Amino acid sequence: MTSIYEKVINYLLENPGAKPRQIADGIGESLTRVRKILYILRDKGIIARSGQGYVVVKSRLARKQYEEERTRSQQENNITSQSSIQSINRPDKQDIDSKWLSEIISNIMKSINELNRKINVIEKEIANIKTRLDAIEGKNKIGKGDKFIALIKQKKIMSIEEARQYMSKSLDYYVVNNYVSVIGNMIIDRGYFETFKKKFPLKVSEIKKLNSNEILLLKKLIEEGVVYLHGGSEYRFIE
Repeated sequence: MTSIYEKVINYLLENPGAKPRQIADGIGESLTRVRKILYILRDKGIIARSGQGYVVVKSRLARKQYEEERTRSQQENNITSQSSIQSINRPDKQDIDSKWLSEIISNIMKSINELNRKINVIEKEIANIKTRLDAIEGKNKIGKGDKFIALIKQKKIMSIEEARQYMSKSLDYYVVNNYVSVIGNMIIDRGYFETFKKKFPLKVSEIKKLNSNEILLLKKLIEEGVVYLHGGSEYRFIE
């Protein structure tokens, strides 16, 4: 059964830039639930906000699909090997002839060729994954000298409009590489956001202890439906 996460991702792959309402109608889910899934996927860097809609920026399902394919290949290899062995009905010594030996050798060679083919496929997949990982690592090294990254770490929170004046790369780049999180029209330093999340559940009586950036972030999280008031006494993240 396809999960709601996969439904959302598949819909965005086919309809890049779709808005929450369009996604909810397209996959037959409630708008509230779709907003929750969008937040989780965006927080994990799988999707990013583009204008008023969303786009897929990094598919983590590729790794899952690769692992499933590798497991399936190993299982098929085991079944093939067992079948080859069980199919050999060894006759008595006096009945051994060249035809029987040829059949054994033929079965073994077929199994070896099939194993080699699947090994080649797996090696190519590993090489592709390594190339992608190297590319991501290279981007992270480049990011260390980025003026915008230094600025967002200093200011903690900026509007998207203001941030674009300092970005040397696309917003997706900073989201995918976990430099920032996007909440509505605000960009938040990823480390600062993760630290703020640890304050939850946040009691209403503790709000007065928050600084101006934290209060601004709390309001934005409430507006986006990411945080809600539970029992009139404390704020909680939608999990």
